[in-house]
Amino acid sequence: MPTISERILARASEKETVKPGDIVDANVDLVMTHEACVQVATAFDAMGASKVWDADKIVVILDHWAPAPTEKAAAMHKKIREFVKDHGLKKFYDVGYGICHQVLVEEGFIKPGYLVVGTDSHTNTSGQVAWERSRSVSDPRTPPRSWRSVKFGSGCLTPLL
Repeated sequence: MPTISERILARASEKETVKPGDIVDANVDLVMTHEACVQVATAFDAMGASKVWDADKIVVILDHWAPAPTEKAAAMHKKIREFVKDHGLKKFYDVGYGICHQVLVEEGFIKPGYLVVGTDSHTNTSGQVAWERSRSVSDPRTPPRSWRSVKFGSGCLTPLL
């Protein structure tokens, strides 16, 4: 019998089944980012990119430096807010709204069976609802899609960059 991780990854990769060791090219249901979004914005500028992969599937939540403790952190928040506005990201939660992982669940962004990717090391805490994996964003113009499974039982995957 397949594990929940195997079932979610099979659905997201439009396969009947997946097993440990398989490489899956999966459709991500949701991407969450927080202050790490500044890295995405910087990469966008450097590449001359003009459009995000899917504005409706991206949630940005500022929760790590709240309120901004330094001028540098405040400038980072400003750059993220500009990126959100420039790319029409409607699912934006500014400083003080809540912790990113809680906001995803409380606002109903995560549904049972979703494949969720986030830029925080605690992203997998939403695993009570969906299959969520932390990963850094290598190219913000495209969704994170391909992984090689390491051990499905624990929900561990290695992103293929």
